[in-house]
Amino acid sequence: MKIPRLIGALAVAAMFALPAALVHATTDTTIVSIDTQGCANDKVCVTLTVDNPVAGTITLKLTGHTPGSSVFVDTGARLSFTIVPGTTTYTDCFGDVSSVTAGLGFNTLRVEFESSDIPNLQGTTTKSVSFEPCTSTTPTPTPTPSGTPTPTPSGTPTPTPSGTPTPTPSGSATPTATASHPPGSTPTPTVSSGGGGGGLAQTGGLDYRFVLAGLVFLVAGLSVLGVSAARSRSAQP
Repeated sequence: MKIPRLIGALAVAAMFALPAALVHATTDTTIVSIDTQGCANDKVCVTLTVDNPVAGTITLKLTGHTPGSSVFVDTGARLSFTIVPGTTTYTDCFGDVSSVTAGLGFNTLRVEFESSDIPNLQGTTTKSVSFEPCTSTTPTPTPTPSGTPTPTPSGTPTPTPSGTPTPTPSGSATPTATASHPPGSTPTPTVSSGGGGGGLAQTGGLDYRFVLAGLVFLVAGLSVLGVSAARSRSAQP
């Protein structure tokens, strides 16, 4: 009698426990997939899909595989997603991947789960597919053509015509017209306002002023002599 009762009690407990476990499993946040298109432009972009998202953070890591190894090793690159209720898909990218993996000899890479602060997170063993490592895409600088300076034409000076001086006509003295005198007349000397020899007539240096003065005195003397002779005659009986 005890055994059937025990079996019955276990069956009842299982009936109550199974629905509770199913409810708990369906309400936990779960990583559904980690998708990537591989490396492009030295970046690895990742799309994370979750079910039943609750507030928290999920961090992924980039791992690499070397030939002959059975495991993928951590490269140290991290990518964190902030999970919010109601949003199930998140996208972000690992950047500058070639510098992270340089010299490590990886032949393939992949993205895996690293850590999370979300309670009871499911699907933590989810991984992306493997892809080839990134190569550096440093652009080749476009050569800048050296500027060829435009030659500056040498300035040809404009010839300045040599100035030909305008000849100044030599001053020819305007001849002073000499007044014509009737024949037998004595020309009256022209008294020049300038002193000295300017008053001499053009007759060999003879000054006619003295000649005229002498004639005046001669006439006066003859007049006085005539008057005296006349009085003498009249005084005789």
